[in-house]
Amino acid sequence: MLTTTSDGESIRRWQIRYDSNAWQALGKSQSISLRDAVFARVRADKTAALPDVRWSQVTDLVQLPDPVACVTDLPKSEVIRREVYTRSVRDYGPAVRKLIVWKTNKQDADPRYRAYAAVFTDYSPARQEPMRTELRVASNVEHIMAIADAWIAENIGRGWQCASKTGSVIPAEPEESVSATYISAGRHTLTIAFARSTSPTFPIVRRRLDALAGLGKLDITTDDAGREVWFELTITAGLIENYRRIANLLSLVRRWKSTEVSLDGEPLDKYSVDDVLNRLEEVRACWSQRKAAGPAGCRRDCALGCRSLRISPSEWFLDGAFITEPPWHTVGKFEAGKVMVDKAGLAAQVDRRRNKLLDCCPCFDKSAVVAAVQALPDVISPDEAGYQLVYRRDDGLAAWVWPEHAPMPPRLSASGSQRQDLHLGSTDTGLSLSPTHTRTARQRAVSLANYADVCGQTEALEAVRDLIELPMKHAHLFQAVGATAKPSGVILAGPPGTGKTLLARAIAGECGAHLETVSGPELLSPYVGATEQALRDVFERAARQTPSLILFDEIDSIAPSRSTADAHHQQSMVAQLLALLDGLESRNGVFVLATTNRPNSIDVALRRPGRFDRVVWMQLPDESGRAAILRRYLKPLRLDTAIDIRLLSAELAATTDGASGADLEYLCQSAARACVKEAISSGASPDTLIVARQHFETALEMSSYASCAGDDVIPAIAAAIGHCG
Repeated sequence: MLTTTSDGESIRRWQIRYDSNAWQALGKSQSISLRDAVFARVRADKTAALPDVRWSQVTDLVQLPDPVACVTDLPKSEVIRREVYTRSVRDYGPAVRKLIVWKTNKQDADPRYRAYAAVFTDYSPARQEPMRTELRVASNVEHIMAIADAWIAENIGRGWQCASKTGSVIPAEPEESVSATYISAGRHTLTIAFARSTSPTFPIVRRRLDALAGLGKLDITTDDAGREVWFELTITAGLIENYRRIANLLSLVRRWKSTEVSLDGEPLDKYSVDDVLNRLEEVRACWSQRKAAGPAGCRRDCALGCRSLRISPSEWFLDGAFITEPPWHTVGKFEAGKVMVDKAGLAAQVDRRRNKLLDCCPCFDKSAVVAAVQALPDVISPDEAGYQLVYRRDDGLAAWVWPEHAPMPPRLSASGSQRQDLHLGSTDTGLSLSPTHTRTARQRAVSLANYADVCGQTEALEAVRDLIELPMKHAHLFQAVGATAKPSGVILAGPPGTGKTLLARAIAGECGAHLETVSGPELLSPYVGATEQALRDVFERAARQTPSLILFDEIDSIAPSRSTADAHHQQSMVAQLLALLDGLESRNGVFVLATTNRPNSIDVALRRPGRFDRVVWMQLPDESGRAAILRRYLKPLRLDTAIDIRLLSAELAATTDGASGADLEYLCQSAARACVKEAISSGASPDTLIVARQHFETALEMSSYASCAGDDVIPAIAAAIGHCG
């Protein structure tokens, strides 16, 4: 038999007494625990039988320590609210649900008592375990009444009859003892309005409206015939406690054309509704785990007093750490190997929009959070126990002070290297790199293409150079005129085969930028969240290898218009891409290029300055452009010595109107293929192979331009080739 807990505290149990036709709660008194205990009473004049064993016979075998306060010495409790509800259960009998709220009056005599307590009883004869009870405590009357009201709203619906109800009015208390922090009602107002619908689920919606009307107000508008035509539900209390019921209602009505949802009078679109519901679910999950402990439990479990706070770090490389507690240590400034905590910035983030729904949580105490922020240390040093100096992965420099046992962001490492400054040397380039930079440079992927490879697209090339090359290579000139060389985004649009991907590679090669090539379909994944994570990984890799260029090939496959997207994962993928593009200013040196054949299929939110600044059209090459492309592809071929490349390319360009760069490359390769086929059949030596006039005639016969340009094309080209000979 145990008289103390494992922590050394005395075991105390509640006692009640029936007096004057009513039960009175006496409070806790010194007791013993009989759980998992076996005892026997052996006396010559007694028989140990369970009904005959009295409390005095048990306690005289155990020496009980002196209690902190005797029950009889403590003030009596006072019942301030009692409600009983009944409902008939078919084949079983009546079911009963009851709540009792009382004021303990013992918190002054014994600090371990809470000022108010409530017990909820649920008896249902149809269950295997008919009786269920729940005990809740609070520090003030407002909080305990809010808990009781939430329990009533969640558990008392249609079919329940009130058998007894007393003391529902909140008793008056001194103004200074009431803390509005714990009130879960009246902080935010959620309004759901819609017209009467012919949907088969409307009767279910109507019943749920009546069930939720107790959380606020339900306004119903009728027509001249007295029919209900418009419903407006205003929820002012219990958003967190009744989140699932509210979410179920919205899941039925949110797709109706007449549905209007607003928060605090601000209309919400369908994406904002998702954001609000997701945030409420996060807060509800946190509250359900800690509601038994109350606000004191939140302050005990988290340094800031609330685990659901969203805190944005001061530096971009501090983002991405998978930690459950708000990262307060990421808000500040790193100086001389120490972090100066920005308490003012932390307090300002508590009031931001992303944290405003925390006011709905019954356990959220804003004043306690602000006080916890002020109690944080002003400086975090790696010399303190539990903290370490961490380094950036891209350059090996010391970057922050991080908790030893907390997961680190992907851009930081526990080990770093001492960076050496760049210095002039005696080499031809005049520049010497430290071993760290040489190792980093070998990891970068730089394209070998250059501007000479891009033929027939002079205007597009000039536009892309203005938007990408100038801010990437000449940022100091922008600073000289007081401007900022912001990373730009460009969409290259045009028919297939016009060299969109080649132009992007040439820009990266000429600027010496690391190139991240992303093909749209390769990002898609059947697993939830995997596509969004793949997008984030692309931007993180590019940020570690600046200056860098991200090329999205066929971006219309991963960023379709959300108005026509038929799957939720497509909308989520577009939203993730928009969020990453909005962060380009903090990702210094990361530029974005995208190619597409269908620019109108891309979501309109992408095509604005700050994300993709401009759509550059790459048309089919004109005659001079086709001639330049043909010269590029004819130059590597071993041609007959009698053929003039410049004259041949001009004549071919004149008769291939509408051909793209890919078509012209295929034409030259077809001529080479005809030469190889002829050599195989004749057994000629490889040293004697040359591409002659007849091979181009064969390639033109196989080309689609021979059939669409008329019967005079082949003779004209043959004459041109003969003229070259």
